[in-house]
Amino acid sequence: MFEWRRVSKFKLTPLEWLLVAAGGILLLKTLGPKLRSYAVTDARTFNAVGDIDYGDDGRTSQNLISDNPTRIVLLGDFGYDRSPSVWWDSSTMAPIRSSGIPIIPIIGNHDNSSQYLKIFGLTSWNYTRTLGNVRFVVLPARPSLSSIESKVKAGQNDPNIRWVIPLMHKCIVTPKGSHHPPEISINFHKMFMKYSKVKLVLQAHNHNYFRSVKNGITYMVVGTGGRTPYNDASDLWTKVHLTNVYGVLKCSTTSTNINCRFVDNSGATRDSFSVS
Repeated sequence: MFEWRRVSKFKLTPLEWLLVAAGGILLLKTLGPKLRSYAVTDARTFNAVGDIDYGDDGRTSQNLISDNPTRIVLLGDFGYDRSPSVWWDSSTMAPIRSSGIPIIPIIGNHDNSSQYLKIFGLTSWNYTRTLGNVRFVVLPARPSLSSIESKVKAGQNDPNIRWVIPLMHKCIVTPKGSHHPPEISINFHKMFMKYSKVKLVLQAHNHNYFRSVKNGITYMVVGTGGRTPYNDASDLWTKVHLTNVYGVLKCSTTSTNINCRFVDNSGATRDSFSVS
């Protein structure tokens, strides 16, 4: 005959054990989906930069791939009107291509759109990519607010997604300088504010490094890929402003945070932050 034995400092009757088991099953049913939603089984990393050119002897490309990230995010102007077939084989870009690391490209105003679509195997510049618990929403050169919002909303409603990160070339939040945000930018910012999973936005276009925080959303400008730097001014929302620097934003994700650091092409960390 089966005999219930004391297995811990708590002595329970058979009925009490059944109640404990039933409570555990109920708890798993209630919390299980939430616990699974943001689970990350291994580290996911992505490196991002835009405005890539010959500056700094092409060392930005080596910086991009040096730590073998899970994804490379190219924030536009990676060609500067050059023939994509030639530029993609140049000493500046070839290390990225030959690394085999999957690329998430965003079209820039100096890129040959149709030819780069073929190189990257895309049919449109308006698309999404998922990396673990992160949903990247890529904005085309002339984004439609309703189209982008539908993609952001889909990420917001997906229980497996913890973060929705819009990616764009032209900035919607950037300090005053060489490239001012268009008037429509305020509409995109207001839309992003509606969704709690949008905490980080990646941009380029201005040839420097900015980290700004506006209404709880961190806006990055990482136009530090090798093009001649701009000497723009900071503003009210600027947390970090680096000029005359080339480098890469390197981020890793967990179930609770996105941890990022800006590493210049000499290997020095010039900025670090987390969003949660």
